[in-house]
Amino acid sequence: MSSLTLLQNKIKRNPTPHAPEFRQQLRSFDAQLSIFELSPPKDSRDFGQLVTFLAHVAHLYPNDSGHFPEAVLNLLDRSYESMDPDLRRTLFQALILLRNRGSIDPVTLITVSFSLFRCKDKALRELLYIHIISDVRRVNRKASNLRLNKSIQNVVYRMLEDPNSIAAKKSLQVMVELYKRRVWIDSRTVNVIAGACLSNQPKNVAIALQFFLGIDEKIDALQDDEEDAVVDEGLEAATGKSLDKLERAAQKDSRIYAKKTRARMRKIAKEGKLLKKARQAKQSELRRANTPRFPAIEMLNDPQGFSEKLFRKLRSSNDHFEVRLMMMNLVSRVVGYHKLLLLPFYSFVQKYVQPYQRHVTAILAFLIQGAHDLVPAEDLEPILKHIANNFVTDRSGAEVMAVGLNSIRELINKVPLLTACQGMDDLIQDLILYKRFRRDKSVVIAARSLLNLVRDINPEVLQRKERGKFHSSEKLREYGASAAAEGVDGAELLQILEEEAAAMAGDDDESGSEEDDEGGKDEAEDGEVDEEEGEEMEAESGAEDEDDDDDNEEDDGEGDEGESDEDGGEAAEDGKEAGEEKNALSRDETLLEKSKKRKIKQTDRIDAKRLLTEEDFARIRKLKAKLVKEKHDPRARRKNAKNKEKSARVQNALLARLQKQGFEVNTNGEDAEAESSDDDPFASDLSSDSSEDEGPDMNGAAVDPGSLEGVIRKRRKELADRLASVHEGRRGAHELNTKRTGGTSNLEKSKNKPYLMVSKSRQVKQKQNVSLRQQQMQLKKHMKNLEKSKKTVQKVRRRSKKA
Repeated sequence: MSSLTLLQNKIKRNPTPHAPEFRQQLRSFDAQLSIFELSPPKDSRDFGQLVTFLAHVAHLYPNDSGHFPEAVLNLLDRSYESMDPDLRRTLFQALILLRNRGSIDPVTLITVSFSLFRCKDKALRELLYIHIISDVRRVNRKASNLRLNKSIQNVVYRMLEDPNSIAAKKSLQVMVELYKRRVWIDSRTVNVIAGACLSNQPKNVAIALQFFLGIDEKIDALQDDEEDAVVDEGLEAATGKSLDKLERAAQKDSRIYAKKTRARMRKIAKEGKLLKKARQAKQSELRRANTPRFPAIEMLNDPQGFSEKLFRKLRSSNDHFEVRLMMMNLVSRVVGYHKLLLLPFYSFVQKYVQPYQRHVTAILAFLIQGAHDLVPAEDLEPILKHIANNFVTDRSGAEVMAVGLNSIRELINKVPLLTACQGMDDLIQDLILYKRFRRDKSVVIAARSLLNLVRDINPEVLQRKERGKFHSSEKLREYGASAAAEGVDGAELLQILEEEAAAMAGDDDESGSEEDDEGGKDEAEDGEVDEEEGEEMEAESGAEDEDDDDDNEEDDGEGDEGESDEDGGEAAEDGKEAGEEKNALSRDETLLEKSKKRKIKQTDRIDAKRLLTEEDFARIRKLKAKLVKEKHDPRARRKNAKNKEKSARVQNALLARLQKQGFEVNTNGEDAEAESSDDDPFASDLSSDSSEDEGPDMNGAAVDPGSLEGVIRKRRKELADRLASVHEGRRGAHELNTKRTGGTSNLEKSKNKPYLMVSKSRQVKQKQNVSLRQQQMQLKKHMKNLEKSKKTVQKVRRRSKKA
């Protein structure tokens, strides 16, 4: 082996003189290959070392080693089952090296890699999996190679039907990982994985179901930082520097060196090539991350047929209960997302809806996911009454009642026509009476939320006293009816606030222009006075009477003009005050009141005049959430006014107290900030993120089972639980000192100092001068502490034994 390694090093340095030696090793390989095909030897270590050597240097002699890659590939493809595991991994690693050198076609090697998945060698399968993922990603790094992808996909699709369960499973995992990495995100891949949901192999079914139920969240969780980390790791392995360091080094000129040596120039050129390659890799990752992506459920070619086949498999399935729950979840997601009609599904779920059923909250969430406004209310009415009769009863627990009320509320929210069914008004009245339930607060909250929902959807089924003053006046739509949208929903709210902002900006401009005009008038009057003084000093004594007469006439004219200007100024000030009062009243109005007063024509809408940006849509979502909040709280205007007055009174009192104590208080900045926040209509509406207050869940969106549970009060822990938490807190306490960062403390440093350095210190001298009485007292104190520690340890041991 040492001779081959030395020869490999020499050939890489200067390949031409060592060509005869390479040919000799190649002939030796051919001879050993023929012997291996006849009868594989038990010890094939030398043959593996020879193959590794040839794979490293074969690219330097392309004319002589043309048949070498194909020979290794055929050997591995034909006799991988009877081959030694170490030799099998060595041969495949040699093929990977040849593929990186460009000596093997990627489709050929990937085809052999998928066939090697049949081997009962876990380490080899892991190596194959990593190579296939990295090779396909590298092929599609710059741009999607559609022709090559189609060839590789055909190989993968054939492997999914392989009788070997391990090979089919690994092939399916390859497809899922490539979709997760956003390499294969086409509908063909999604539909092939959907076919795996109907497979007879339970593991493949579980993988495919998990793909549809959680792949979008996994893609969102895969941040660009991980891709940047991969690029940085590759650069650091090659140069020892990260991408940022190479960027900073590239900005500097090579003239900073005292002398331009060849080694330095080669180093600069090498780093420049690596930096260029890293930039390209980063740009390709960013391009792939920014490509538009659709949910996997949306790309199903035949969602109705897929849901029917999967539901048929679910009804006759004998798999684990968790697998059947995943099937139920996927069927409900597909039905709700595409608004399909699969009426037997609801009656099938009804038999699992029992308070004692395991994972009953998840099953109720699946039922709510599959409901939409196109499902006939007559098919959902029995299951709603079933939930009310089995969950919301006086003999049920408070948690069960809260789950039942919340589930009924979500069903009515998805299918509002349930409130118009026969006998539903009496049932809703009975359910709403639980708002006075005193045993548990979660039941009260659930009943009140149901009451608020019915007020918004169909208040006619409620009694007059339960409807509230500000209930909805819209009529319930009939089955299949839909409202035609005039434009973007909520764009009129954005238009109202933008017009208010423009009006406020116009008022500020007018006030600024009036101040400029007043300043110009003052300057003009000062100039006239100066001119008059100069003329009086230059005038002769004989013309004084005439000047006085002229001055009197001018003064009379100026007086008349001043009176007219004062009248006009008073009228302008009155109009300005009226406008300010009007703006103040409009600012005090809530968004609900503004939207009711203002009716905008379709041709004058803001979405009909310009294109809305992402920021506009974020503002619209925030304003719609605020409008819904104001509908549920009609006294919001009065509350806001009271809060403003209270905060102003408190602030004025604090400022007065500070002024009495002699402090200089400057309130200009604070007033300006307050005015700016009051004048800006978007300051209070868009202060937080727009994703926080979004509307209700869309059809087909995942429903969290935890949202159906009520508010659970924290119960007192038992003795065993408390002791377990105590022991858990003590675990690893001795390792706290080792976790500290920042070096050693001064006490630890003093302990490690030599005695001669601290012999003259104050602490050492005090210890040397301690009296015998003080030594005895310290010893007694130490013994007491030891006894206390022993007693505490014994107490804890007794408690743990009893528990």
